[in-house]
Amino acid sequence: MKKFLLMVLVLVPLFGCKPKGVVDIPPAPKATFIVTFASGGVSVNGDMEEQIFTEGEMQPLALCGFTLDGYKFIGWSLSEGGAKAYDDGQEVLIDNDVTLYALWELYPFVKISKGTYNLNKDGSLKVTLTSDFEIAIHEVTQNEFASLMKYNPSHFSSDPWGVEIQGSRPVEYLTWYEAIAYCNKLSEAKGIKGASSNIVDFVYFSDADCSAVYNSEDAASKKEVHIKLDSEGKIDAVGYRLPTEAEWEAAARGGREGDVFASPDEDLGSYGWWGGNGKSKTHQVMLLKPNGYGLYDMSGNVWEWCYDWWAAYESPAADPKGPSDGTNKVARGGSYGNSSNSFLRVSYRNQYKPESTVSSLGFRVCRSVK
Repeated sequence: MKKFLLMVLVLVPLFGCKPKGVVDIPPAPKATFIVTFASGGVSVNGDMEEQIFTEGEMQPLALCGFTLDGYKFIGWSLSEGGAKAYDDGQEVLIDNDVTLYALWELYPFVKISKGTYNLNKDGSLKVTLTSDFEIAIHEVTQNEFASLMKYNPSHFSSDPWGVEIQGSRPVEYLTWYEAIAYCNKLSEAKGIKGASSNIVDFVYFSDADCSAVYNSEDAASKKEVHIKLDSEGKIDAVGYRLPTEAEWEAAARGGREGDVFASPDEDLGSYGWWGGNGKSKTHQVMLLKPNGYGLYDMSGNVWEWCYDWWAAYESPAADPKGPSDGTNKVARGGSYGNSSNSFLRVSYRNQYKPESTVSSLGFRVCRSVK
C-alpha cells in the first residue's frame, strides 16, 4: 500500500497539476494593422480593398488591382511619388497602419495583334501575322544604347535643338549588325526568358546551330546572323529583336490603310520630323504626336532598320521574314533629312547595306508575344 501511494505522488507533477491558487493567463491577442492601397495620385481603372496584417507575421501584399492605360505598375511606395518600397505581391512585415502608393512607369511597348493587314500604298499586299508582338513606342535612344553597349556611335552626339535632351535623341550611325547585338544585350539585361525555360531567350546567334549568342564582337566583325525558327518557320524566341518589314508597316499604319503617314491624319508636321521641320538634325523622341497605336516617330526623325533582306514586296503565306540572304537590308520610316514627304509615307521602302553607317538611320526593337 505504501509503495502504491508513493507512485501516485511521483506521477502527479508529470501530469501538470498546478499549485493551488495559480491561474492560467491567456496570451495577449496580437495587434492587427491596416494597409490601404492608393493609386499614386492618378486616375486609374479598378479598385483595391484594405488588407489586414497581423503583428509579427510575414504576409504577401495583395496583387495590384489598379490599371493605368499606357503605363505599367512597378511597385509600391510609402509616399506619393516616392522611392519603391515593395514589389507586387511581396511578403512583408507590417507593424503599423500604412498607406501604400502605386508607382507607374510609361510602358514602352504597344501590342500589335495578330491578323491580316492590307499593306502597300494601295492595300494590295495582304500579309497575315499569326502571332501578337510588342513594338517599342519610340526609337532606341542614345542613352539606352550607350548604357548597355558602353559606347555611342551617333553622329549627332551633341548640340541638340533648343531645350531637347541630348541622350533622348535616337541613336544613329550604327550598322545593322550593331542593332542586332543590342537586341540580344537588351534581352539579357531584362532577363527575357521563355515560358518553359530558365535561361535568356535570345533571338540572334552567330552560328547555324544557334548555340553561340550574337554579341558586340560578332557585330564588329560583321558576322553572319542566324535566328532560331520553330517547326512552322516562326521565330522561336521571345527576346528582343528587329521588327520584320511587314511587322513594321502593320504597326506604323496605326490602323489606317492606303498611302498614308504614320499619323491619324495628313498633318505630318505634328507627327514626324522631316525636311520641312527637322532643322537638319535628329530630335528627342516622343516630342511630336503618336500614331493611332500610340507609336512615336514612325514617320521621320530617323530611318529604322528592319530584319529583312531587300527583295520584291510580295504577298507571302504568313509571317514574312524576307529572303535568306541578300545584299541590302530594309529600312523604313523616313528621316529629318528628307525634303520630300513621300519618303515618310508608311508604304515607302528604303534599303542600305547592313554595314552602312548613316546619320539618319537608327532602329527600334520589338519582341514576340507567346
